Amino acid sequence: MAVRHKMAICMAICFVLLFAGAALVGLFMRRTPSVYGNFSQQEVAEIVQAVRRDMWGEAFPDSSWRTIKRTPRALWAVVTARISEVTQTVGNRARVKGRFRLQSITDRYARLGWDSWTLKKERTKWTVQGRSLTPQGLPRQATTLDGGVSFSEAISNKSRLSYDARP
Repeated sequence: MAVRHKMAICMAICFVLLFAGAALVGLFMRRTPSVYGNFSQQEVAEIVQAVRRDMWGEAFPDSSWRTIKRTPRALWAVVTARISEVTQTVGNRARVKGRFRLQSITDRYARLGWDSWTLKKERTKWTVQGRSLTPQGLPRQATTLDGGVSFSEAISNKSRLSYDARP
């Protein structure tokens, strides 16, 4: 009986050390996202913070037994989550691309996580307006046009065909 008790304690310690190591690796591997648009560094930090807060809220929604049972999986999803791109869409709106793979089963369907968030700045605070998952195999949404690209270049899929009067 004492051997089993010692084995259980040893397994618990290994489990805690494994998650602590994963958390440290996740913290050190964070990169700053690519930014497209006229955001200040403070705004980008606020947007990233709003998305991370949404991830935590999705991973740990309440203190129910279901949430407690999925804590290891949810913690892993939060630690390995990545934010790769912040794009200004229209005025005070932003679209964030990244990876948050928390698999959960709701009443009607299985959810695989998120890879895109839509945010809106209301007064002084960025809030998440929606989340989506881009299915694998489907093309992602086109990126916004940067300066120096004419309309004809954009619609002709980067070909040299032009509807401008210039040669």
